[in-house]
Amino acid sequence: MYIVPTEKVKKEMVDRGIKEKKIRVYGIPINPQFIKSKNKKQVRRQLKMHTEIPTVLIMGGSNGLGMEKTVSLCYDNLDTQIVVVTGLNKKLYYQLKRYFYKSPRVHIFGYTRNISEIMDSADLLITKPGGLTSAEALVKRLPMIIFNPLPGQEEHNTTYLVEQGVAKRVNTPEELIKMTKHLLQNRHLLNRMSHLAYRLSSPLAAEKTVHAINEII
Repeated sequence: MYIVPTEKVKKEMVDRGIKEKKIRVYGIPINPQFIKSKNKKQVRRQLKMHTEIPTVLIMGGSNGLGMEKTVSLCYDNLDTQIVVVTGLNKKLYYQLKRYFYKSPRVHIFGYTRNISEIMDSADLLITKPGGLTSAEALVKRLPMIIFNPLPGQEEHNTTYLVEQGVAKRVNTPEELIKMTKHLLQNRHLLNRMSHLAYRLSSPLAAEKTVHAINEII
């Protein structure tokens, strides 16, 4: 049996000669904690954030790669609250903490287990298109901006997410700022992306996968 994230991947596998009945489109398994969403203002209050300011979440994977310039760019050009998750990159965490310690609208998190709540606090996610992060964001109905994806898997993921209407791709700092402002100023576009994200999500992927494995056993 093959468990795949999308119908597109299933088609590619069938075209390569794999029997269709052996392929199940369940999505990417995620932690069940992401399935339940909390009230945005309530979460912001719990995380000691401003409750009314538009909030942009910046993530770069578990190693927080390539985030320093993105955070500074958004801070200098956007009138928003900025939430940053640096993951396992301790050097970046302390660097950003030192630089933004006086700013009440920048919130820095290192490696944390409450990504679900942090996503609940945000209006928009600027990220790399990793499979797991994308799957979590979709369940959270969180629109994405993908900044300068790398060739290969990131490029493939970006193309799919953009085609489905849940993400926007930008390649330059100027495009990033312009697109972020555009989405935050046009709530109907942001709401539509949010709606499409949830329709595309697979909140029960882990449960379906376990049941399928049990069937085979």
